[in-house]
Amino acid sequence: MRKRLNDTGVSLRRVDNRLKLVLPGNLTFKVGQSTLNPSFREVLGTVADLLKFYEKTLIEISGHSDSSGGPAMNERLSLQRAQTVAVFLVERGVQTMRIYSQGIADRLPIASNDSKEGRALNRRVELFLVPLVE
Repeated sequence: MRKRLNDTGVSLRRVDNRLKLVLPGNLTFKVGQSTLNPSFREVLGTVADLLKFYEKTLIEISGHSDSSGGPAMNERLSLQRAQTVAVFLVERGVQTMRIYSQGIADRLPIASNDSKEGRALNRRVELFLVPLVE
């Protein structure tokens, strides 16, 4: 999986028994928008292909924002971004029943919102692949 995602901007790491894929907001969406950047559609297509291959997983999609907007706007935008990714994956053949999406807004920053660079890191979508237990 790492090899297929190499040079896409998508990071991958193991968190307990789950795999975490982070889609950086600066590559995925324009600031303040939930429409996919056209240049990122191919990368997300690669992610969809991987998700179809690893079919014995559930997919948790979390949208995140920086703290520059108000709470209501950040909540709405983060959910819309997660849902945009979910719709794209379903359109590419990932089963709807495997996907759960949610908006986290600015509640789980990974960097300081005091700088432009930190805010860019906080605007992201994360996918967790959770193995199905038989």
